[in-house]
Amino acid sequence: MRFWRNTIIVAALLASGSLLGQDLSIHHGLNGEVLIEVGEREGVTYRLEKSSNWKEWFSDSDPWVETKAFKIDSHGSEALFYRLQTWETTDDPIIVGLLGDSTVVDFSFWDGTFGGWGEGLPDYIGPDVRIANMAQPGESTRTFLETSWRVKNLQLVSPDFVLIQYGMIDEIASEPEKLTTFEAYEENLETLIQLVRDFGGTPILITPPAKRAYGPDGKVVDWLSERSAIVLKVASRLHCPSVDLNSMTRDYFNEKGNSATRELTTDDRLHYKITGAQVLAGMVAASFPGILTPYLNSETVANRP
Repeated sequence: MRFWRNTIIVAALLASGSLLGQDLSIHHGLNGEVLIEVGEREGVTYRLEKSSNWKEWFSDSDPWVETKAFKIDSHGSEALFYRLQTWETTDDPIIVGLLGDSTVVDFSFWDGTFGGWGEGLPDYIGPDVRIANMAQPGESTRTFLETSWRVKNLQLVSPDFVLIQYGMIDEIASEPEKLTTFEAYEENLETLIQLVRDFGGTPILITPPAKRAYGPDGKVVDWLSERSAIVLKVASRLHCPSVDLNSMTRDYFNEKGNSATRELTTDDRLHYKITGAQVLAGMVAASFPGILTPYLNSETVANRP
């Protein structure tokens, strides 16, 4: 499709025959937006691409397989052309990378006493997935991006998918050099997404988990909800898959109650024992985008605690 003044000209740019007969619709929206909706088809992966000259094409989304809709703002857009690229999914082994803080790390960082949900993730995936847990205790979006060897290590591994969960250290670190404003946090998430896309990977943004601390009303207190809202806003705007772990953990703690969840976390109510790591890992795995579904252990996901 091409944006020309206030008129939308739609052109069929099918990369293969796999879109023939598909449920593809394009509609005018409010304020100059265009809504593109594509239906699901087994074994087919989609990616939205954009170009300013019809020759060089750049990804405007991460790959997906489920029914999905995109909103494109035609006003002031540098990209004049959009196309839908398709290809067949494969069963080749993949690497899933993890970036985050101490709520993501493997237990080996803490002599096995506590750690993050990255420790429990292998229980929910199949044999064709290799996990590279590159999370670091005490890390924020700022410290990761300002540490060149950390960035180079990610680029060297070049995972097919990168699960990104930051926010706690950005908000509450005692070291000022680790803190970020909301504006800087948003910009850093955008940079992380582009960093992963630059080496051909697919980023998946994850909101930070809730704190298992209960208020006088018996419900968990609000924790990092503003940071979580920024994560979801960035993911939506940049067409990046996301997992709202903050909402899921909050709802889980509220449903089960303080006594029933006491053994999931350590005394600080922020870090996790192995049982808690497994619970959170199950939440993350069950919320993976459809493109990762073939790589899950469906039995353990279905029977997660």
